[in-house]
Amino acid sequence: MTNAAMVQGIDRCTPLKRYLLLGTIEARQWVLTGVILVSSLLNAVYFFRVIENAYLEPRQGDEHEQHEGERGREEAPFGMLVPTLIMAAAILAVGLSSGKIVTGVLESAVPMAFK
Repeated sequence: MTNAAMVQGIDRCTPLKRYLLLGTIEARQWVLTGVILVSSLLNAVYFFRVIENAYLEPRQGDEHEQHEGERGREEAPFGMLVPTLIMAAAILAVGLSSGKIVTGVLESAVPMAFK
């Protein structure tokens, strides 16, 4: 696989991982490239398991298998949903405005560089 083909596949990664991968490819450190890719895969699998356990129905054969006639997981009470939704909205807002936040922090930390 050529470096150009690898870079095209890397474009879908998060920015920090992209820079790490590009650096390891440029330095021809294939072991480190493999470690970064494997850790990314493990992170995705572990994170999906959290989402699966939190929001999806249990799989057949789980130790908490439901008996016939029982209902599935019940919806969380309203008092628990509101903080979760507020936190999700706050995370999205911070994520979407992260450029402004970082610029503000950098301008206050290094004021001479931005004049």
